[in-house]
Amino acid sequence: MVRDQEKGAEAFAVGARIHLQPAGAPSADRYDVAVRGWDVGRFILTDMPNDKKAVETFKVGTEWVARSILLGKAYGFRTEVIRAQFDPRPLVFMRYPESIEALTIRKHERISTFVIGSLSSLEETGKVLDTVECVVRDLSRGGCLTEADIDLSVGDKVALTFVLPNGERVENIPAQVRNTRPSEEKRFTGGLMFSEDADQKRIVDSFFDRMAGGQR
Repeated sequence: MVRDQEKGAEAFAVGARIHLQPAGAPSADRYDVAVRGWDVGRFILTDMPNDKKAVETFKVGTEWVARSILLGKAYGFRTEVIRAQFDPRPLVFMRYPESIEALTIRKHERISTFVIGSLSSLEETGKVLDTVECVVRDLSRGGCLTEADIDLSVGDKVALTFVLPNGERVENIPAQVRNTRPSEEKRFTGGLMFSEDADQKRIVDSFFDRMAGGQR
């Protein structure tokens, strides 16, 4: 965790993308904005999303979870809206974070995440049995650790939808339950292995390839 605010400024660059999600809200409410400037210790300035809901959503005092990818590192932090302006252009002032989580992705085969998604249990034929909200706790090329309020066992087939740290959406990637772990909060906590021949698997591989090359 980056605690020194001057050092934390490495997470930002003019034009870099930040992915914002209202604290405690579903993944459908995520927004992708560009950084327009910052003042260390005071604020981060971003675009106002071009969305009809944005005027109501980006109210002063609303709290957000922010994630970004920059030069081979993944950053995460919590912030809140301190001001919004609409003239001469729509912009949002977000509180400068007190601390920033930073991870050098290209040095890790598995990265920690906290991404809200959806998980579907499947019949052998591929027919959907049940779909619930889930949390992707970590991610690798081959699979992920997932939590969900659903009954699953080792060997069960599932489909997973989630958003990568760079904002790309992985839609219904087929996977299989490889292991389960005891959990007091969720009915299912366990590892999923992605199907290697799935089209959506290429999106995951491409993400890790770009991070290994130090690209955004």
